[in-house]
Amino acid sequence: MEDREQEYAKLLEACRPPAKPPAAEPGAAGEQVTEKAIQLDYKKATIWAYALSPDGRRALTAGQDSTVRLWDLETGRCLRVLEGHTGYVMSVAWNADQRRAISGD
Repeated sequence: MEDREQEYAKLLEACRPPAKPPAAEPGAAGEQVTEKAIQLDYKKATIWAYALSPDGRRALTAGQDSTVRLWDLETGRCLRVLEGHTGYVMSVAWNADQRRAISGD
């Protein structure tokens, strides 16, 4: 039982975000701050979650209409509607290579 509790404590520690983010090189993508508002042409349903691509050019949204949408942030246009969920899509995330995503309802 004690081993199990120790392993659980290790798992919790591994899942916590770092106390202090690692220092970034000046001008690195992690340091970029934008003051530009993002306006998406989407008035059909509530967006429950979103994920910005690491390069800041695309976004995924998870919606009340059971879809995931891929957006071009420079134009604000929807590039693709991904269907298949049967309920509200409540979460979405990019894969590290930006070629795939995961979503959950």
